[in-house]
Amino acid sequence: MTRREGARALTAAAAEAFVRDWHTALCAGAPAAELVPHLANGLRLELPDHVVRGAEEFTAWHTAGQRLPLTGGDFAATPLEVHLSSPVHAEVSCALPGGPGRGPVRQTWWLVLQQGAPRLRTLTVHPESATGPAAEPRPTAATVPAAPEAAVTALPPAAPDPVPAAQPALAGA
Repeated sequence: MTRREGARALTAAAAEAFVRDWHTALCAGAPAAELVPHLANGLRLELPDHVVRGAEEFTAWHTAGQRLPLTGGDFAATPLEVHLSSPVHAEVSCALPGGPGRGPVRQTWWLVLQQGAPRLRTLTVHPESATGPAAEPRPTAATVPAAPEAAVTALPPAAPDPVPAAQPALAGA
């Protein structure tokens, strides 16, 4: 992974690069010891069949070779949607088509800037139908309020992270 130490704010380009680099390293079989330093405190990996919490569970999950829900497909060519929710938080999502042994999924990555570098806090894998996510129903006169108010979607406030020790970049950075 490319080293991005010292940033004061997370940028869309840094968030996208982090997701692509980390995913590439995972798919290439990088050992857990190279991936773990890029995980934030309180990691949560939400897979279709179970949840992995923290670096220790991640290492056990990775070592057991259960990476299929996160790997496969042409991730390099997959468009990523990046939303910066604060100077230190980003949401990155993408839709991946199905492939051998796996169906189509949507991945949502929540990143946090820690010690000037992006870290993975939460990664959720949502299975999708072969034709994509279900279409949202169109509003009708019965469902539209008489005086519509602007809906605001806010991210939950993130608890401050304890300052972790300096963490090395992946090999080859």
